[in-house]
Amino acid sequence: MSSDDEGREEYLFKIVVIGDSAVGKSNLLSRYARNEFSANSKATIGVEFQTQSMEIEGKEVKAQIWDTAGQERFRAVTSAYYRGAVGALVVYDITRRTTFESVGRWLDELKIHSDTTVARMLVGNKCDLENIRAVSVDEGKALAEAEGLFFVETSALDSTNVKTSFEMVILDIYNNVSRKQLNSDTYKDELTVNRVKVENWVNGENGETFTAMTAQFGTMLPSDKDKAVKLPVVLTTPLDSCSNLTSKLSGSIALSVRGECAFTAKAEVAQAGGAAALVLINDKEELDEMVCSEKDTSLNVSIPILMISTSSGDALKKSIMQNKKVELLLYAPKSPILDYAVVFLWLMSVGTVFVASVWSHFTSPKKNDEQYDELSPKKSSNDDATKGGAEEETLDISAMGAVIFVISASTFLVLLFFFMSSWFILILTIFFCIGGMQGMHNIITTLITRRCNKCGQKNVKLPLLGNTSILSLVVLLFCFVVAILWFMKRKTSYAWAGQDIFGICMMINVLQVARLPNIRVATILLCCAFFYDIFWVFLSPLIFKQSVMIAVARGSKDTGESIPMLLRIPRLSDPWGGYNMIGFGDILFPGLLICFIFRYDKENNKGVSNGYFPWLMFGYGLGLFLTYLGLYVMNGHGQPALLYLVPCTLGITVILGLVRRELRDLWNYGTEQPSAADVNPSPEA
Repeated sequence: MSSDDEGREEYLFKIVVIGDSAVGKSNLLSRYARNEFSANSKATIGVEFQTQSMEIEGKEVKAQIWDTAGQERFRAVTSAYYRGAVGALVVYDITRRTTFESVGRWLDELKIHSDTTVARMLVGNKCDLENIRAVSVDEGKALAEAEGLFFVETSALDSTNVKTSFEMVILDIYNNVSRKQLNSDTYKDELTVNRVKVENWVNGENGETFTAMTAQFGTMLPSDKDKAVKLPVVLTTPLDSCSNLTSKLSGSIALSVRGECAFTAKAEVAQAGGAAALVLINDKEELDEMVCSEKDTSLNVSIPILMISTSSGDALKKSIMQNKKVELLLYAPKSPILDYAVVFLWLMSVGTVFVASVWSHFTSPKKNDEQYDELSPKKSSNDDATKGGAEEETLDISAMGAVIFVISASTFLVLLFFFMSSWFILILTIFFCIGGMQGMHNIITTLITRRCNKCGQKNVKLPLLGNTSILSLVVLLFCFVVAILWFMKRKTSYAWAGQDIFGICMMINVLQVARLPNIRVATILLCCAFFYDIFWVFLSPLIFKQSVMIAVARGSKDTGESIPMLLRIPRLSDPWGGYNMIGFGDILFPGLLICFIFRYDKENNKGVSNGYFPWLMFGYGLGLFLTYLGLYVMNGHGQPALLYLVPCTLGITVILGLVRRELRDLWNYGTEQPSAADVNPSPEA
């Protein structure tokens, strides 16, 4: 079980990339974070940063990598950026000896401004230019050894050692810095980026809301939308706001672009012009951090400063240049600690198990008491196929089958991990649609024939299929259309609803077909699943360098596709979106046990007071609650739900069986088949 909530990482690292101007710092970062290279990159103004996540020992690590300005005129602005850095890459250009000679100065500056840096690497960049090398490899190694640094030569142009250099620093930080320090709220708050919601109106018509990022100086925006004020937007003149403005900004939001001056200079110019806020349009889609020097005591900015992406800014500029009235509403909502959507996910999960357990009892035609003898291996001689297929063939899971199933699931998980691709996920999605269609078809036809016995008796003869129920064909066509529509819209914001409906129908159908014969097999299956869940979530990083279960659940990063075998619901009270999710296995494995217990209670005429079913439903609900509790205590990190569900279901069954002295009967049920009267004599007997 997991929560797809943006901004919740296990650990947060701050790493700075320092060195003289034009040594290739920005291209190194671009190559690592986005696999991009620009031959005509501009000088960095102040600081820019990128984020990159990786998994170490099952922990998700988010590296916040800061690209600092190398030019002397920006150095005063960047000194504050060293604060809190636990890693540093000191970069020089192997073709320019002066940049190598400056390494000592950069190391001294790092020591002055950051006392937390523990992982340092000397990087000789542009090793692809071997023919004009000015600094030898041996010189780089000697300096690194003298200063106690890692050393590597890289090429941002052809990617040589770029990934290695960053990951070596990240691993060294992880292995040497206190986990408590890195996971502390104080450290995270220092690195937190304040996201802002920007709602816009063009000529009074509400447009698309987009995301911005505030500066670490200036006033805060309200977190409550109702307290925000809608203001008109004016393009600054000059557009970069680096000199005194001629445009009238009084009471308006100033819209500017990035230029050659510092962010603080733009803010002071906009404030002097009477602007109520300054919105900067970045020159790329990513948003860069905007901070000021801690030594700049003269800075007195009392208006909000924020940055938007180039695409959002271009849309606003275009509307203003067309003489349209543009207005913005700026506010910075916070994500809630708890989201009430988990209540609905809890209800869906518990409801699915409950409905699957009682389904056959409430949907089968009324018969004598023999109808409850569902655990008996005997087979009915009358097959009601013409009644919409209400009676399904069942498959009893054996002890060997339980072990083989878990081994097969592990094998399939590893295959997904190594061969994850868009076409592989597409195949799984098609199988999901087929399973969902079958489940929905069986549920609809069963409900209809339950209310109208004659509805399923009209047949039509078809080639290859023979006599087929007309009702079954109509329902199948309906389910097919629903499946096609969901498949086409599966990436939309509302696709979760169709995915959940298909998933619930499929799981109810599976729990009618697959059955546990007794507690002995249930113990083998659930214990294997218990260790399966824990191993692939927590222990697999020791072998595969990352959590296999989490990696597979995330799906393909390239296409945004993910495996659909889970229930999910949007985080309804979170303004930044995301999903709460639970995997099918967390419902099916306990569901098999609970369905068996329901049949056991009915077979042995047990009621609410002396039965097992009510206790197991309570235990399953409690297990899910504990899973969510662990989810939020661990800051939203995925939890192996079976770690809580197995003790709360199988454990309760064993304890009650021992107390009631019925554990032997539960353990061997179906192998030594006693009559209901022998187990629990009823007054009628």
